[in-house]
Amino acid sequence: MSNLTILNTSIRTLDNLYSLNDLHLASGNDPKHQPAFFVRLTSTKALIDEINRSANSQIAIKSIRGGRNPSLQGTWVCQELVIAYAA
Repeated sequence: MSNLTILNTSIRTLDNLYSLNDLHLASGNDPKHQPAFFVRLTSTKALIDEINRSANSQIAIKSIRGGRNPSLQGTWVCQELVIAYAA
């Protein structure tokens, strides 16, 4: 996957997923747009369910808390959820 930079903020990727935390920082880091709030929305949950049911067996979301590598911590989402978050 190629590198993605938005407004001088590098957006990390992991297993074809994008860091929602990096996207939040790039969008201005407004507390009301935290990734946790986005993930809790009914519309987001419905989209995640739809992606998980799709034939391509794509992982829609992955949350990593703790671990030996702090750079892997955060919420990681597929491209469709990136677009939904930006909308």
